[in-house]
Amino acid sequence: MKTRSTFLPLAFGAWLACAAALALPAQDAAPENNDAAAPAAPAAVESAVPAEPTAETGTTPASMAEPLPEKAPSAEPAPSSPAAPTAPEWIDRGEVVSIGGGAYLRENERASKVVAIGGSVEIRGRVDGEVVAIGGHVTLDGRAHEVVAIFGGVTLGPKASVSGELVSVGGRVENPHHVPVGNQVAVAPFLPRIGPMLQWGGDVVTHSRVLSPSLRWPWYLFGGGVLLSLFLAVVFGRGVNACARVLEERPGSTLTTAIVLLPAAPFLTLLLILTGVGVLLLPLLAMVLVGGMIFGKTAVLVFLGRSLVRPFGGELIRHAWLMVLIGAVVMAVLYCVPMLGLLVWTLATWIGLGMVVAAVLGNRRQERAATAAATGSPAAPVAVRAGTEDVTVAPVASAAVSREGAMPKTVSPAAVPESSAGAAAAPETAGAAVPPVMPAPEPVASRLVAAVPPVLVGATLPRAEFGVRLAALVIDLVLVAVASGVTVVLSVLPFPLVFGGYMFALWLWRGTTVGGIVFNLKVVRLDGRPIDAATAMVRTLVAFLSVCAVGLGFLWCLWDDERQTWHDKVAGTVVVRLPKAAPLV
Repeated sequence: MKTRSTFLPLAFGAWLACAAALALPAQDAAPENNDAAAPAAPAAVESAVPAEPTAETGTTPASMAEPLPEKAPSAEPAPSSPAAPTAPEWIDRGEVVSIGGGAYLRENERASKVVAIGGSVEIRGRVDGEVVAIGGHVTLDGRAHEVVAIFGGVTLGPKASVSGELVSVGGRVENPHHVPVGNQVAVAPFLPRIGPMLQWGGDVVTHSRVLSPSLRWPWYLFGGGVLLSLFLAVVFGRGVNACARVLEERPGSTLTTAIVLLPAAPFLTLLLILTGVGVLLLPLLAMVLVGGMIFGKTAVLVFLGRSLVRPFGGELIRHAWLMVLIGAVVMAVLYCVPMLGLLVWTLATWIGLGMVVAAVLGNRRQERAATAAATGSPAAPVAVRAGTEDVTVAPVASAAVSREGAMPKTVSPAAVPESSAGAAAAPETAGAAVPPVMPAPEPVASRLVAAVPPVLVGATLPRAEFGVRLAALVIDLVLVAVASGVTVVLSVLPFPLVFGGYMFALWLWRGTTVGGIVFNLKVVRLDGRPIDAATAMVRTLVAFLSVCAVGLGFLWCLWDDERQTWHDKVAGTVVVRLPKAAPLV
């Protein structure tokens, strides 16, 4: 009985040890248990107690006799903690400057300074210095040291940060997210925004055009100008068509008038200012010039429309308003072309003013001619240049011819109306007054031709070649350069001014220069008249334009039929080669 009572505790302890040994591998295999190094406490205690042999077999259980195997380390890696965010890689753009356009920085871009003139600025990245917008809006959703907006507002986003000053002149500051700002200054936020005007000015400077497809308000002004031109074409249709015909019939004189007006307007303004009293007339002069330019711009539109419509039918050109619409379409397309629109606008303005002045002067000449014809005033003597001398030829007296076809009778011009009236009243008396036929006297023309040397008509002489004209120009350039170098007065003046004065003076005096004398060249007018001051001045000014166009004005004579350059065409002149016997000095 005593042996049985001792066996029962030993069997119960062995059962507990086996249960603990079987539970340890199951606990290691469970995925929820992450701590594999901690052993089970009850198993360690039971394994330390030595097992007693059983009574029936006299042996110890295997689970009690052998030590527990050591647990191998887990092969699975421990889960890593979340990595800290890395700093973005900045793209450095340095200083960003935009004229006539906007500026934009992305989130991964940085700059030392951002400046936009006539455009808006949007910052998503970082600016270490100032953000300046003149005439544009600033949208900041990044970091900036200082923000300055002149005639524009500022909008701050949720990520905006301004460590320095924020200045807005003529605009408002919008900060809906209440982001921190170092120092905020708003000056005159009630002023009107001129950002679009500055943006248009920047586009004019950078692209040299008047209209831009991206700006709408200049198109409104252009449309208003077209409506005004339509009104003038409807009300003053005859005058507008007359100005357009002046450019069609007399392009040379019209362009000459426009070129002369270019320096004449500021010169007249300066003269009125110097007189003191003439200052009161400056507003009137400004009104006249502006009115002439507006009317002339309408005439230019009509001229363009007439030039396009004339090949298809001549009836439509009488409607000035229709020609204005057609010319406005062409002008709008030209105004949008970069590097050409501003030049077209300038030329159209000044040529239009020249058309108006030329039409007014032509109308005055016609009125004087009509008045002279109505009063019966004698014709003026005609001056003919023969060689180097001027020969004045008196006008031929009018002749009264009888109805019977008798020999004409020479009478004075004042007596022509009275004799004509008398002949109409009494034809018998007029027939009786005719003297008998006399033998024809010796013609005076033969003696006049023998006494006067033959007249050389410049338009019929051979034209000078390009190579000869270039050689003469080189001689003139070298001569003026040497004279400017050795003369104190000429050395302080700009060389183009000295050379232009040299050409003007010699063309006006002899119609040629020193280089032209060497090669027997002479500048003559196509109408046969001598070179006057206006022709010499116009030819000199346009010659500089020929040089500014990369010499294209001079090269024009290579393919022109009359071998005329640009200044020859505008002034109505040609350069001819005189015979060897013709004196030039």
